[in-house]
Amino acid sequence: MANLWFAGSVYGESRATGISYDSGELVGPINIQLGLLNPTVGEAGPKSEGKIPDPSVEAKIAYHRDTFGGELAVVSEKRNTGSAPDYKLASGLAYSLGIWANISIIELALAYTGGDALYDSVTTGAQITKEENDQMSALAAHIKANFGDAHASIYYGMQTLTHSKKNGAVDKNDNPKNIDDVGTTMGIHIGYDYHGATFIGEAVSTTRMYDGEKVEIDTYFSIGASTSFSS
Repeated sequence: MANLWFAGSVYGESRATGISYDSGELVGPINIQLGLLNPTVGEAGPKSEGKIPDPSVEAKIAYHRDTFGGELAVVSEKRNTGSAPDYKLASGLAYSLGIWANISIIELALAYTGGDALYDSVTTGAQITKEENDQMSALAAHIKANFGDAHASIYYGMQTLTHSKKNGAVDKNDNPKNIDDVGTTMGIHIGYDYHGATFIGEAVSTTRMYDGEKVEIDTYFSIGASTSFSS
């Protein structure tokens, strides 16, 4: 719900259960959502064993028009760190802000996500301590131009995970230091509709920088076609 666009990179995998309220068209172009959802990754707070986990609190407010819109989403949650029975309770707050516009033949979308990084990844779980949370930020932009049967897109995304030295992050010489792990993706997508089929071509490059050093570059090209049938 509150995982607006690229915000899911902050919160880990999607929630599986929960209760949410959607005002729908009750207040016109403004849409409000509020949810209390059980965490599905990591060890949920509170630290006392046998108690019901504290739910995540997610809220979103959105404004929609035919040519313009925006959303603000916030998530607050708690996690246990350490090992049982010596759990420590850590809290995290993350947010996401996005805007989009559709003007003439151009579509534009921008999104920014920031806050406490409760998850290094969904596989390793919580990477936080009582002292200080790691920080996550993500920026994404997507520009699309429509030319009748053809369209072209350029997109860009950058996600930064800052490991705190208070959580044990060190440089290559084992000196305590805040470490930035940065992933950047740029891509070009072209599509053309012809006699009921859509032909596409795409080129994408992703670069990973760890503590200012380039550690990985991935580039791929793809072509494809799709169509549909009905009876």
